[in-house]
Amino acid sequence: MADAPHRAGVVALLGRPNAGKSTLLNRILGEKLAIVTAKPQTTRSRILGIWSEPRAQVLFVDTPGFHEAGKPLNRALNALVDEVVDDCDVALLLIDPVLGADAGHLGQLERLRARGAPVLAVATRCDDPARRRAPWPPSELGELTSLRTSGATGEGVAELLE
Repeated sequence: MADAPHRAGVVALLGRPNAGKSTLLNRILGEKLAIVTAKPQTTRSRILGIWSEPRAQVLFVDTPGFHEAGKPLNRALNALVDEVVDDCDVALLLIDPVLGADAGHLGQLERLRARGAPVLAVATRCDDPARRRAPWPPSELGELTSLRTSGATGEGVAELLE
């Protein structure tokens, strides 16, 4: 039997502010690369984390949370997200299962589907009982591979990496 080919690619971590993108990145990498705070919009640039194993090397790109933009800084942060959406090989759309998917999530999903990028819907912070009980996945996402994770505890992260 031939060895499986080594794979490489870019995975975008996308979601609203405080969706758990940086916490998940830190968990995947096993180190604190991205700042994690309770304050929304702490991440103000793309943060690149490299995850390697014998069969693959993945470049995870943590992004600012996409949001409604009125001020110049907010528009610039959303432009960074747009660049990552346009350049990624795969996207993880992180969604708080209590809040569900909104128009912003659906807009990102539409953009990713239009360019043929695979998307996984990821419920975040599922170590919290309310989030664990929340229905998942949201019906408005349609047919989409989905799973539940917790960057804080590591729940679901191994399944995500598979």
